[in-house]
Amino acid sequence: MLKVKNKILYLHGKKVGIITRDGKFITFRDEKKHLYRMYDAWGFSKEVIDFLDRIGVLLVEVATKRKIYRILLGEIMKYGIKHRNPKDKNELQILVPRKFFRTIEIEAKKETQKTLKEVIEK
Repeated sequence: MLKVKNKILYLHGKKVGIITRDGKFITFRDEKKHLYRMYDAWGFSKEVIDFLDRIGVLLVEVATKRKIYRILLGEIMKYGIKHRNPKDKNELQILVPRKFFRTIEIEAKKETQKTLKEVIEK
């Protein structure tokens, strides 16, 4: 079940990201835990992607400690690979290989984390 409270999107009670006023969805990931190595891809719940499409989100950002990966929501739908979540067979995921994302290197880790924290709190 999806829920939005104070710009934070929850899926089954777990925070999955932030929806900004300018039509962007930002999610925070750890490459060691969240990257599908077999496809070198980021995974998104299809339920989340469908919801973001319905509310008019255009841009998705995956923020890690070292990089920000950006992709248009339409590109997720175009290039995504449908996949069953191994932890929950009822959840359909969309895997998007990293080669389809534009990346931004993060130079000052502490400054970036402070900025991201401010975004969450706004």
